[in-house]
This record gives sequence, structure tokens and C-alpha cells, in this order.
Amino acid sequence: MDESDEDDRRSVMELICKLCSEKNPSSIKVFLASRPIAEVKHRIQKHHLVITLQDENKHDISRFSDDFLKNQLNLSGKMLGEAADYIIGNAQGVFVWVSLVKTELVALVETGCTNAEILACLKRLPIELKDFYAFMLKRLEGGKVRDIQDGIRLFQFVLFARRPLTVVELRHALAIPDDRNISYEEFHNNIISALSRRIEHCGGSFLEIKGNFP
Repeated sequence: MDESDEDDRRSVMELICKLCSEKNPSSIKVFLASRPIAEVKHRIQKHHLVITLQDENKHDISRFSDDFLKNQLNLSGKMLGEAADYIIGNAQGVFVWVSLVKTELVALVETGCTNAEILACLKRLPIELKDFYAFMLKRLEGGKVRDIQDGIRLFQFVLFARRPLTVVELRHALAIPDDRNISYEEFHNNIISALSRRIEHCGGSFLEIKGNFP
């Protein structure tokens, strides 16, 4: 529900509540998945069964976050506890958000930073997924011209392909210019060797590589 159009959300909620009303002579059950948004909270009644996601997977998120905070970010003591509490308190049961946070913090650590800088970066990251995606996209748009061009082509190939592409296929596709007028020697010279790192750089966390590639 939280991904629905905000202008239509209220009318949708009113329709769902009418369908599931105790006064309705028909037996209709509706399963509604949503983050804790106001439209849902205001219409919850006593006869509604509510399963709060963060209560169900809090332990799993805690284990996942503790693992990368300790083993990849090398946090410990008070700093570890503060970072873990912040992630669990703001995750709202959404593993995707925690995974994006991990990617951002690990990338920061690879450049060299202090524990205080890690915690400060964590607290600057957007809490809502929609805002997080906008943050990621803005960073991609602010890159170098070549990075933006390669990123656009990567998204075009991945989004419009009829099946998931291999890294080798993407490597060859990027080596061919849009006009397709290229010799074999030029094609060979245009091939990117460390394409997996290029995908991560130009595609951000929007593109996922499954498996290990050079």
C-alpha cells in the first residue's frame, strides 16, 4: 500500500474497509502489506488482525546488521551498539533498506574513515526507501559524463533484455557504439576488463551482480 499513488490511497483504503466490514453480508478477506503510513493506521479497528513486520524479523535484521557492522566495518563497544540500535530502530522491518545502508557504509570504509564518520554517515542516510532511491539516483546523475553514458546504456540493456544478461554479454554490448560502425580491432580495444566494478560504479546499488566475476 505504501507504494501506491498517494492521491488514490484514501479512496482505496475506504473501499477495502467497506469490503471487509463486519456489516458486509459477504465474507471477504483482504491481505494488505504496507509500511506504517497514516492512512492505514487510522483505519485499523479491533477486529482487524495486524502483523507488524518489524516485530517478526527484528531478530534477523539484528543478526544481519551485527554481522557487517562487526566484520566489515570493524565497529565494537559503544559505537557498535549505537549503530546497531539506530539501524534496527529505523529499518521498520525492511531488509532492502538495511542492505542499502550496508552498501553505503562498506563503500565509505573502503576509502578510509573513522568510526565516528561511519556513525555520522549512517545517520545522514535517508530512512524512507523512496528518499533513499532518490539519493542514489542523484549521486549517479552527478557523476562524470562517461559514467552517466555508460550507466544509461547499462540500464537500457538490463531493463529491456528478455532475460538476465551475463557480465560477458554486457561487456561486449558496451564495447559497441550506438552507430554500430566499428572494426574488430576497435571493438577489442573498447572492451572493459573489470566490468563488474564498472557496473557497481555506474549503476550504483540499482544493479545487482549475482556470482563472482572479474
